[in-house]
Amino acid sequence: MKQQCVPGNENGMRTGPLPERPLTEQADILTQKLAGHEIFARMRGKVRGYPLYDLLDRKGTTSPSQSRKVFDRYIADLRVMRQYVTWLRWNGCCQAADELVSALADEAFTMWCEEVPLDAMEPGVVIMFDPQETLRITRVLSKTGGLYLQFLEYFGKEQFIEQYGNELLELLDRYPGISKYNRTNTGELICRTLRTYLIDPILSEVAAQYRSFFDPSKISWSGPTCPLFSFSTPGVNDRKQLCGGAVAYFFRGKKQDEVLSWFPRTVQKKVATWQLDVPLVHYRGVPQLTFGLYDEAEHTQWKKLYPTTASKGVAAHMGVVMSPKNEFTRNEKHILLNSYC
Repeated sequence: MKQQCVPGNENGMRTGPLPERPLTEQADILTQKLAGHEIFARMRGKVRGYPLYDLLDRKGTTSPSQSRKVFDRYIADLRVMRQYVTWLRWNGCCQAADELVSALADEAFTMWCEEVPLDAMEPGVVIMFDPQETLRITRVLSKTGGLYLQFLEYFGKEQFIEQYGNELLELLDRYPGISKYNRTNTGELICRTLRTYLIDPILSEVAAQYRSFFDPSKISWSGPTCPLFSFSTPGVNDRKQLCGGAVAYFFRGKKQDEVLSWFPRTVQKKVATWQLDVPLVHYRGVPQLTFGLYDEAEHTQWKKLYPTTASKGVAAHMGVVMSPKNEFTRNEKHILLNSYC
């Protein structure tokens, strides 16, 4: 019999579980907590009743100290899974808790929210060309855009600076060709600028077989090589106007050392790469990938919140987390990158 979630209250303190949430909400919570979770992957199917006789290591061939380590790890993992089960029940997810218990008891059991096993994973890499300049161009042009370039053309520098400041003028001094794109939409303006002034110059130093990975005709919003944007983009059928430019790119199934090997050592310092472990559940249906860029000072925090989907390390003073939730608030140190509009 499934446990009923009955809320309670005493002196302002909750004394019972929250009311049962809708199943769709429970599925989202279960997916968020378990997708790519290493301990869940280790414990799946390993908790059958209470197998004390297995824990006695009657037929083990390892030393006593090694056997003790195996025992300690199992108990530590079991403690984590127990915490997940009780958290789910206490927070209105009794159905999700029962699904998790069944998966822990039977490796062949498929939880109702699993089209793809939540513990299945593969590597992935996010890459950004000249990250400091990429983010500066994106920030300035997102704020001003093609319309403001027309304003500059018709009303002159002094009035423009008074109204909008001089960041765009500084950008135009450095990249004067931007002005010829002044009647394009903001997304196209940014992508053309990034492709022309940052991406192509770096790719010109890369061998032809690796340049092809960034060929606009081979980059798809649905992968396996995805462009990533921090601004609204045209519909997926109109992406050609973006000219293959993007704030960053995501390579599915790749490892960081392989991607870096495409670039000569003299060029590697001009790109930033982040290694991720990606739960395959994120590729269900039509993939709509989201990545959050955060300041390196927050890396420890995000590794605790998202131990699986936060990047292995930092690059260009930033870390990356895949599919962050409400904890990822918008501020000057947080940037969301999307593979879709």
